[in-house]
Amino acid sequence: MRLSIAFSALLASVASLECHLGYSILKGSTIGAATQKCGRDTDFCYNATVQIFSLTTLQKAGCNTILCQFVPNSCYQRKILGIPVTFCCCKNEDFCNRGEMTVRCRNEHCITVLMRPIPE
Repeated sequence: MRLSIAFSALLASVASLECHLGYSILKGSTIGAATQKCGRDTDFCYNATVQIFSLTTLQKAGCNTILCQFVPNSCYQRKILGIPVTFCCCKNEDFCNRGEMTVRCRNEHCITVLMRPIPE
């Protein structure tokens, strides 16, 4: 009986991961106060950041499974149309996808994956 209660509590805590949700455009700005409760136990919080010009840094955050399934709880960099985009994924705590994740990734090692163009 105790085991089933503990297992149920564990599943509830995994499925109820909460993440920051939204986007920012200007360098130095934050994503905002909006949040999202992830719908699947396979979801991670993610934060994607790309610097386009010296004053423009695009940042997007939310819940996602596909972006994070192969690099859980870490950051990686992928070139999209020749522009490096940093993706950080986590599920170790609620709201773990705050902007500082990508700053840490830039100062530490990131996995670089180049996207191949889709054949026409």
